[in-house]
Amino acid sequence: MALKDFPGLPQLDHISPLSTDANIKKMVNVEDPEEFNDTANKGYVDDQIAGVTSLWEIDGTETQLKTADEIDMQTKKIINLVDPTSDQEAATKKYVDDNIGGTATTVNINQAAFTPEDPTITWSKTEQWLINNDGGNEKFAASIQLPNGSTISSVEGEGDTSSDVFTLYKVENDGTATSVAFGNINTPETGLSEVVDNTTYSYQAAVRLGNGKKLYNFKVILT
Repeated sequence: MALKDFPGLPQLDHISPLSTDANIKKMVNVEDPEEFNDTANKGYVDDQIAGVTSLWEIDGTETQLKTADEIDMQTKKIINLVDPTSDQEAATKKYVDDNIGGTATTVNINQAAFTPEDPTITWSKTEQWLINNDGGNEKFAASIQLPNGSTISSVEGEGDTSSDVFTLYKVENDGTATSVAFGNINTPETGLSEVVDNTTYSYQAAVRLGNGKKLYNFKVILT
């Protein structure tokens, strides 16, 4: 029965009682709500839920978010990502940092820049190499200029034998030298993360060559 079945009662377009006990009965023929405090019918609620749940789909055993619209993160982070395996997957900072080799630059210090630590030894240069002719292991060094703020990721000395060694030093104003990279000629030292600081340090490339051994090039890889 409805109010219209009682012509003697006023026909109200809405009811605003202080409280209503439905006594486990349904309220039927409820129109879609327009205001925040309007009663919502089942159809309206189901339609609204469908609009949210349609963003999710089941792919095998996984529930995935799908949307045709942009997602505004409101300056918040997306965290706990795994490393990508397909081209269109999101990449983590670590994955990018570890694989950014494509933007690396190389600073080459060729043999012409090197001079012996002991100027009295016998040595010579050509357009292709520097050679130690002194009969013993001798140190040759060259000052180098690296871009301030760049990161040294790899260092290598190139010569004719792997028994000789190379070193990259950072040198403080008082002359104190600290090794940044050290290794055998023709075997790069990789995995470095030394940030170039030209305010505090100058940089020096050095090699120690055996008798009759040659230096071709010294290179620093920067990211």
